[in-house]
Amino acid sequence: MGDAGDVLRLGVSENGRYLVDGKGEPFFWLGDTGWGLLSGPTIEEVELYLDNRREKGFNVVQCVIARWGPQPHDAITDPGYPDDFFESPDGELPWLDMNPATPNPKYFEHVDRVLELAEERQMILAMIPAWCIFMGGVLNMDNAYEYGLWLGQRYRDQDNIIWVLGGDLRPEGREDLVRLLAKGVTDGDGGRHLKTLHPNSVSSKYFHHDDWLDFNMIQSGHALDLPNYSQVLRDYNLNPPKPVLDAEPRYEGLSSEVFGAMPEGRAEGIRIDDHQVRIAAYNAVLSGALGHTYGANAVWEFWQPGTWSAWEPLEGWKTALDLPGGFHMGVMKDLMLSREWWLLEPDPKMVQRNLPERPRDYLPAARAKDGRFAYVYFPRRKRMEIDLSKLSGSKVRAAWFDPRTGETTLAGEYPAEGLQRFTPPTGPEDPDYVLILEVAD
Repeated sequence: MGDAGDVLRLGVSENGRYLVDGKGEPFFWLGDTGWGLLSGPTIEEVELYLDNRREKGFNVVQCVIARWGPQPHDAITDPGYPDDFFESPDGELPWLDMNPATPNPKYFEHVDRVLELAEERQMILAMIPAWCIFMGGVLNMDNAYEYGLWLGQRYRDQDNIIWVLGGDLRPEGREDLVRLLAKGVTDGDGGRHLKTLHPNSVSSKYFHHDDWLDFNMIQSGHALDLPNYSQVLRDYNLNPPKPVLDAEPRYEGLSSEVFGAMPEGRAEGIRIDDHQVRIAAYNAVLSGALGHTYGANAVWEFWQPGTWSAWEPLEGWKTALDLPGGFHMGVMKDLMLSREWWLLEPDPKMVQRNLPERPRDYLPAARAKDGRFAYVYFPRRKRMEIDLSKLSGSKVRAAWFDPRTGETTLAGEYPAEGLQRFTPPTGPEDPDYVLILEVAD
């Protein structure tokens, strides 16, 4: 962890459950997948994007330094060719002669400027040095250490960075490459920045016991009703404990048909909506995650109408910045910050007959370790029994929190004992609510 004044230089809490800022205060991560931030939008557009995200409560942007090119996936030539890269707005590529050992200073001048703009807004960039397509090819055992060392040295004194040493990566056969890149970065910056890995599945499977990995990332996937709570809970229960984050769940606006992952019995053509986005978010944070990362289908690649995309976005990225799910992530963050969220521990057994094997019926729940409060997320309107004896004190005050608006409605007081039935208020079609339970005496 950095000096007391380096608020944006994050560290890991003593208990290994969450992140802390430079003052040692708990840091609730609300991230956005802005993969193309460094290689698409102009500086003016970067400012527009950052202002929009900061206004909504986001404090981290996940982005890529060397990003794969714009051609269709089946037309990829060779990741050593220029047409397999996105350029900076100034037409610069990240590496001279396609060699990571010779970074292009002009490209990194643009990266520097984006980092400065983010720092001015008290935002952190979780930066991937190179997307998976380049790892094991252009980025290899001959140059990974040198590239990592260069990055670490260049940004040693830049506070608002987290290094994500792999993007969408299946590490099999490339574990030593990742470790070499991590060693280069660590030697370059003296270990001053946190490091993790963005996997195609889970980072813990490959690197949980590596000292360089400060926290685990999960990519839970992009289909409807995925049980990302099970992945978060699994990593939460690993030893030694390390913080865990669902760094890429379902994208708002994405059609599940793109991934061929429509649940059985669901109609074709369904796109991920704000309800699905909220389910993924509350599944994660109430299962022990250090925060959450949101994504909008058109925003992550900064898609402009009239350009090619494999992901079938419906609107341009500037319009997609204001999809409802983005607002709702800020509402969730406000709820978490309204209490000592870092005391929460997942406790799905508070909910009677909870069914983790049935994602549409599962209710994630978390309880403060001192029993003073608890959150239970109802993804759909149904009556469920909650064990109030899990809370301390003699009385429990219940309230319904609307995850769309942030409005809270009192639901009564109950003895802190036994089972109590709760049914969310009547609301919009297929409504979801958070039940807040708090000691009343």
